[in-house]
Amino acid sequence: MHNRIGKVWEAVKHDLESIVKQIEHLPMPKVAALQVIRLCSDEHSNASQIATAISGDQTLTTEVLRIANSSYFNYPREIANIQRAIVILGLNLIRDIAVSFAFRHYYKQFTGRLAIDFQTAWEHAVLTGAICRSLSGKFSLNIADTLFVGGLIHDIGKVALSVAIGQEYLELARFAAKNNTHLFLLEQEKWGFNHGDVGGILIDRWQFPQILVNMITYHHYPADFSGSADVYRGIQVIYMSNLLAHCLRQESINLEAIIRLDANFTQLFPVNEREFEELVGGVKHALKNDRQLAAMGMTAYAG
Repeated sequence: MHNRIGKVWEAVKHDLESIVKQIEHLPMPKVAALQVIRLCSDEHSNASQIATAISGDQTLTTEVLRIANSSYFNYPREIANIQRAIVILGLNLIRDIAVSFAFRHYYKQFTGRLAIDFQTAWEHAVLTGAICRSLSGKFSLNIADTLFVGGLIHDIGKVALSVAIGQEYLELARFAAKNNTHLFLLEQEKWGFNHGDVGGILIDRWQFPQILVNMITYHHYPADFSGSADVYRGIQVIYMSNLLAHCLRQESINLEAIIRLDANFTQLFPVNEREFEELVGGVKHALKNDRQLAAMGMTAYAG
């Protein structure tokens, strides 16, 4: 058990055990999506294996092919199978579409029970994933695919808490929104743990790669992580991407706005205004050229 969850467990064992028992009964995401995620994290996997995993789920296959044949890509001939889609659109895009669709389906089944608006939460998840991918090179990390998945599911603990705690969590989320307060800080104050901890436990039980478990667990508290430098940089990427995604949605993205969101930002990233503007410029350029965002209709962020 990684060190943050270990500390949290000892401090608030009863409350967390109660929630863990409830999230044990949550349905798992599509098996095909889990296979794709595991294959993405395996440097020895290949396109054929990923195509086979996607093809094992008819709904997932249909959605991938629907997007592949959409007017955005404007391919002159119909793409009729996953293998052909990979040749035409590329493995990376097909894989990301598959994982995104699977988790959108997973989130959507809890609509009405979530403490957050489904569409807003989903767009934030996809945008965070896309920013994570764009920052992988900046942080000298050759794990863009894993970072995309981490960004996509970084708030999955909110889904678990919405289902496990219900009305109490909904009221806490409303209080946070009304008072412009971070929900994760209220969670920490009230229960001694936050949705990152719960999300980490959840995907650990789904047997996700440990790097993703750590990224989800620590995405609000990167400084608490004491493992490898590469994993720490990955956690930093998700932390930063989450903040940038919030600012992009508010159409206000400068260093001052980021610091208002999290006063600890400059302690983790000692940058000045010019350096920050350069970083944001690179992110915006990457988003404008992100084919997945465009294919999913998020044209406010993609070219």
